[in-house]
Amino acid sequence: MTSKTFDIFDYSDFRTYLKARLSAGPRGMQARLAKFIGCQATYVIKVLKEDAQFTEDQAFRAAGFLGLREKELEYLLDLARLDRISDPEAKKYLLTVIETKAHAAQSVRNRVKGSSFERSLEAQLRYFSSVKPSLIHIATDCPHLQIPSEISKRLRIDLTEVRETLAFLEEQGLVAGGPNGRYIHTGKMIHLPKGSPLQPLFQRLRREMIMRRLDEPEGERDLHFSMALVTSKHHLDRLRQDLLRFIEQMTSDLPHEKSEELAVLAFDFFPVT
Repeated sequence: MTSKTFDIFDYSDFRTYLKARLSAGPRGMQARLAKFIGCQATYVIKVLKEDAQFTEDQAFRAAGFLGLREKELEYLLDLARLDRISDPEAKKYLLTVIETKAHAAQSVRNRVKGSSFERSLEAQLRYFSSVKPSLIHIATDCPHLQIPSEISKRLRIDLTEVRETLAFLEEQGLVAGGPNGRYIHTGKMIHLPKGSPLQPLFQRLRREMIMRRLDEPEGERDLHFSMALVTSKHHLDRLRQDLLRFIEQMTSDLPHEKSEELAVLAFDFFPVT
């Protein structure tokens, strides 16, 4: 059972989330959960009816049964703790922690694995004031794009600029020199520090890259889509959550896929005000 259908960060109650997950599964989910965590099925029923509580160990195993990732698991344990706490002040404090984590989970930045680029301002400007450094950086993850001349040809960037950028990326520990003049991606994925004024600039530069692409003949595998829509607030929130889950799943899958093709994915979602 996966965690794709229900986003745990939408819930502030342990039982409500557990009921939703179990009811969405095939028949016998309560019995399967009970067996997985090592208790009787009747005990799970009591927990769901608020007549009993899971221990922290049982909540931890329940998270494993539900296929939760690290941050989701941590959040579920917080909800389980909240269910057991009786002291009003302690309950209030933990609820604040839970609300903070739920809010943070709504950020794209927190759904994407990577390190914040906490280098000097000069280095940040060098990397994020143009789309070229990030494209060259990502390109080196493809075995056939680890040679400067091949990167230059594929990205249509002057060879001298490619070599200078690769030298900069190597200084930052983002690529490493390999045999036969290759530059190999070190596995580090980076993003701007929270609140950086460079973020809007970098997003605009990426969009300009897309605009240039639209002026060219459409490629066989190109996909361009945009629309304005009117819907309910609930549906709009659900769409946002679906997009966040897609981003998280897509970026989680990347390390397990072969590095064969270089592509750009970009989309924008916002209420019109």
